[in-house]
Amino acid sequence: MNTRESRLLASPLVPADASEEIDNIEAEIHRFLRGELSPERFRAFRLGHGIYGQRQPGVQMVRVKIPSGVLNGRQLRRLADVSEEFSTGVSHLTTRQDLQFHYVPLPRVPQLLRLLAEVGLTSREACANSVRNITACPLTGVIAEEAFNVQPYSLAAYAYLVRNPFCQQMARKFKIAFSACPEDCAATAIHDIGLLGRVVEEEGRTRYGFRVVVGGGLGSTPFVAQLLEEFVPLEDLLPTLKGILKVFTDYGNRRNKQKARLKFVVHKMGIARFREEVVTVKQALTASERAEGRLLDYVPRQFAELAAGHLVGRPELAEIRSARRLGDDSQSTPVSDRGSDAFARWRSCSVRAHQDPERLVVTVLFPLGDLDAERLRSLARLVTAFSGDEARVARDQNLVLASVRREELPALYEALASLGLAEAGVGTALDVTACPGADTCAVGITSSKGLTRALRDHLVPLCGNGGLEAFRGVTIKISGCPNSCGQHHIANIGLHGVVKQVNGKAVPAYQLHLGGRVEGGSARIGKALDKIPARNVPGVVMALLSLYRSERAPDESFPQLVDRLTPERIQSLLKPLIEEPRPPDEPVVDWGQSDPFSTEEIGTGECAGAGTDKAVDPFDNVQAELLQASLFMDLAQWADALANLNRSQYTLAHVLLDRVGKHPDSDYECACELRAQVIDRGYAGETWNEIHREIDALLRSRHPDPAALRRLHHRCLDLLEESKSTLALLELKRQSPALAEVPG
Repeated sequence: MNTRESRLLASPLVPADASEEIDNIEAEIHRFLRGELSPERFRAFRLGHGIYGQRQPGVQMVRVKIPSGVLNGRQLRRLADVSEEFSTGVSHLTTRQDLQFHYVPLPRVPQLLRLLAEVGLTSREACANSVRNITACPLTGVIAEEAFNVQPYSLAAYAYLVRNPFCQQMARKFKIAFSACPEDCAATAIHDIGLLGRVVEEEGRTRYGFRVVVGGGLGSTPFVAQLLEEFVPLEDLLPTLKGILKVFTDYGNRRNKQKARLKFVVHKMGIARFREEVVTVKQALTASERAEGRLLDYVPRQFAELAAGHLVGRPELAEIRSARRLGDDSQSTPVSDRGSDAFARWRSCSVRAHQDPERLVVTVLFPLGDLDAERLRSLARLVTAFSGDEARVARDQNLVLASVRREELPALYEALASLGLAEAGVGTALDVTACPGADTCAVGITSSKGLTRALRDHLVPLCGNGGLEAFRGVTIKISGCPNSCGQHHIANIGLHGVVKQVNGKAVPAYQLHLGGRVEGGSARIGKALDKIPARNVPGVVMALLSLYRSERAPDESFPQLVDRLTPERIQSLLKPLIEEPRPPDEPVVDWGQSDPFSTEEIGTGECAGAGTDKAVDPFDNVQAELLQASLFMDLAQWADALANLNRSQYTLAHVLLDRVGKHPDSDYECACELRAQVIDRGYAGETWNEIHREIDALLRSRHPDPAALRRLHHRCLDLLEESKSTLALLELKRQSPALAEVPG
């Protein structure tokens, strides 16, 4: 046995609940491989555990949730080991503070998950129709400019919602972000729920809480979030999250996944009615639900004193914050371009003042968000030695060392430089964000990573002679398709992959978006302009940056320049570059690829979760969900069992409603229509209503009663048999209304 294999042997360190969960995953994988579980059923299951299909058959992408983006040295070392043993040796940081492994063979996934669980990491609900990773500003708790440290509350929200029965099988994925800094580093305005920290004075009392916005999201139809509440106090945080999620669960579109995000619910309802629905749900919370939503029960132990102080209005770090000292490490420091001043250039981009004058915040640039195992392992040692054993993943795919002693900065720089990790460019146009794109993603159209490498090759020569300083604050973000995993909509220069016809040939291209940004708790979606052949994109970006450098007014940002210039001015600059002719016989190859460009491999993505199996018998999917619930109960996975029982009843309702020509979009509409069209008309008894009430009561608790679940499962099986007769009666009515007799 070699050293690496011995290092990766599983140990008894896996917590009991995680161990049972991973045993269940392993059992389901074996069921699938034996042909006992359909691909669609297995897809729904694996997505809930962060196991995602990728473009290449036979291998998986495993997405690891990193709540608030926080990692310690031991976790970083374990991630390096796992990437080397199970993947390609390269980990990928995402814009949602996750970490992804690609090319993982399915049978090896359980062992990978066990190794992650040993160090407190999980992939649970990293994909599927669930609450995804809860993100937070990577600077929180360490800069003086923020309202207060939001990390305790983002971690508490994660602990409260993960594995919570009521939000296991929602209409669509759900994203939550916390910030409290002026920059809004977590981009709260583009999330389903955005929480921006606020401190207010009410009747002589200091209160901590959040400005709450809802209904943000990017993708092919971007929306900026709308204001739900100007101030929600800390003690009401978790009930408010539950209220919003419950409204989404009831009203989210379950027929059309492309219209299922919260942004569509808010848009359809209007923010005023949505706000009323949330208030109604919160008022209906039971005493036990309120008790279960007690914030301090979920705040990590190391933050308990801080959170308790916030709850009673005690100022945070008053002696430090009162100074508001920025020292000499504000990121407005001009960039030196002399080769001998490499440290000064790096420091001007990568180092920011800490609220403690004796410490600094250091950001390590990771082009493409990729970390190879050896450097990640070495970086883990630096995190332990120089940063209080804590690093944070940032939304721009970099790593933040949040607490470096000022006197140790030169030594840290030398250590980073020896690893090739001391490149100057954080917060400049060199700091390009990109999703994996067509390299691994099933729906990727273009190689966003390939284009990023090409762009950086063009940009680096421009960063001499003051060029880097001119590019400070300019954001470039690239997605390989319209889904905006690279968050191109909110970039100063955003690009998303498309196909364009040039001289009768399909070529890889990018839709250009200009002027997007995030600021002050709000966001601006960039203006969509022309579609540019991929090979011309670097020239277009260089031209835009040159325009910015030559025509910007003092202190004018790139978005402000875009707003000031007329569309005709920008079009005249870009037109000759966009329309550059392609030689007719030249092969069409995307950036970073060797094979000719093709769209044949573009498949169906799994971002929208899984559907249902094609049913031979109308109740096939009901039976499958009830069977899955039974298997979960056998493994003591009570939250998952309850979620499947809940979905089985809506699936059953849809079968019956289909016979009367009703096709409701949401769970709320489904329940109303079933009662109006089937139960109230006497075609069925009250059993569905009774089961629905029992399920609703169980969903109100994080820990549903096992005995009640087993009794409920038997009732659901009995209802399934009754519903077969109901369906026959509804079919008779449909074929010949005059012959159908309503039972007395």
